Amino acid sequence: MEHAFNRFKEFLSKPLPLACVLTIIFMNIFMTVPFFAQVDLLGRDFLLRLRESFSQPPFEVDDIVLVTLDDQTTREMKDKWPLPRSLYAKSVNIMMESKPKVIGFDFVFQGADQEAGSDQALADELSKAGNVVIASYLSPEGDLIAGHEPIREAAHRSAIVNKVLDRDGVVRRAPLYFRDPHTGEIRWSWESEIFFKAKGIENPQVTETKNETIISGKFGDLTIPARRGVMDINYLLRLTDIQQVPFWRVLSRQFDPDIFRNKIILTGLTALAFHDFHKTPLGTISGLALNANTIVTLLSHHFLTRIPLIFTWFLVLLSLWFIIRVTDRYSILISFTVVLCLAFTYVAISGMLLWWHVIWDLTYAAMVSILTFFFAVLFKQFQTALENIRLREESVRDPLTGFYTRRFLEVHLKMDVKKVLAGGRSQGHIDSVAVVMIDLDNFKLVNDTFGHQEGDRVLKILGESIRNAVRKEELVCRFGGDEFCVILPGTTLENAIKFSEKLRNVILGNDQLSYTTKAGVQSFRVTGSFGVSAIKGKQAMTAENLLKAADRALYRAKKGGRNQVCVFDPEKDVLDGD
Repeated sequence: MEHAFNRFKEFLSKPLPLACVLTIIFMNIFMTVPFFAQVDLLGRDFLLRLRESFSQPPFEVDDIVLVTLDDQTTREMKDKWPLPRSLYAKSVNIMMESKPKVIGFDFVFQGADQEAGSDQALADELSKAGNVVIASYLSPEGDLIAGHEPIREAAHRSAIVNKVLDRDGVVRRAPLYFRDPHTGEIRWSWESEIFFKAKGIENPQVTETKNETIISGKFGDLTIPARRGVMDINYLLRLTDIQQVPFWRVLSRQFDPDIFRNKIILTGLTALAFHDFHKTPLGTISGLALNANTIVTLLSHHFLTRIPLIFTWFLVLLSLWFIIRVTDRYSILISFTVVLCLAFTYVAISGMLLWWHVIWDLTYAAMVSILTFFFAVLFKQFQTALENIRLREESVRDPLTGFYTRRFLEVHLKMDVKKVLAGGRSQGHIDSVAVVMIDLDNFKLVNDTFGHQEGDRVLKILGESIRNAVRKEELVCRFGGDEFCVILPGTTLENAIKFSEKLRNVILGNDQLSYTTKAGVQSFRVTGSFGVSAIKGKQAMTAENLLKAADRALYRAKKGGRNQVCVFDPEKDVLDGD
């Protein structure tokens, strides 16, 4: 575990590789999980509303006039509702007196009118005008729903008015054209046809690239940032920013005729009763205001251009690298303040770029920055916790042999003695516990003759011998300089003696513990003296006395000639305080 922790810590000490990994993880999550994509869109909507509140609409808005079938029109003409098409014919005749560039009707005029001769009257006026674009739409199955044939044939164009809805039902994009699923033929949108007529563009051709749509004709090339013919609508105005004339005023000629002169006239529904409203970044607006925004985007050439995604990835990478460094070096409060400032800066940059009609969705970068901060803080706490665990582990272990210290052994032995004395009443109880004390013979001679470095080597060799002899549940500690202690839970006195004899023979037979003179004559050998004590059942002996008993037995083994195993004998070994 310690090795893995050190490797992990070493990796995290290099912020750039970590930032690369986190960038890949976070960006893939944000770009594939709908929730984060929605947050990004809502962030852009907020910036569009903010920009619209402080900016003036482009001068091209003066080229557009709306003829609205509003609430006032429904009240003024309630006795004629639904309006016969002869009234639309009359409105075309009146508006054409002012010579507008183009008239757009956001109506399909599907089926025959109930009033006799009304359809023909409208068809005659449309044919006479020659610049009226009416609406059609595509059904969910892809079928074209167009107007009544005489009217459709008389109009300049019958074009599609379908809207593109995002997942949340908000209209943020507008199709420039639609492709027939069967023939591949291009059908221009209602807004595109009005734009072409207003600009005098005839027979336009289209070329698609990965992220652009190029419209070509005698006028030259118009390059629009549009993917597969769908462009982002640059919402530059609200309904109140556009000149409006209620439909009933047109019919009764209660308006200034010059308002229509050389203008683009859009006629459609704005009354609440008709429910022709759409959710947009600016809020809920009428379909007519939505169409006007699309047309103004085309007229002004204020197309929304997107910064390539690779720049967002690069910025996120730099941000993560910076945040990891800051979080590692400074307090949580300072780091959090820096991250908030960074996120706010990203939002401000996005807003400034949007003012210049450039989309750089830095909401991703802001969200990644904040999440990375929390990740870095959590990891810092986790790293501190692991470091504390490691330090606690080191505090109870001998650095030379890796065995536990005396204090840890004493605590552990008390727990084992309690389990023995409690019998079957305690969970995980054991019926016996043995203690083996080990002391190296001739160890001081090794230190004095060959130095402490050789003494350390001897301790490591003994430590390895003990480690190979004990089971997983048995505990070993370095009790003193050359003293070791082994706790054998669940072991009887007889088995503890066998364990000690086996280990004594291992030490005795280890050639690495045999020292010779320069002449090759054996000088001395490091051996082991063992003291053993044990309790079984409900024998009344504390953990402290159990250790003392093993120590007294060890003392007798040392005095009795060394290199032997002695068992605590109450008759021969007197405990302190007895």
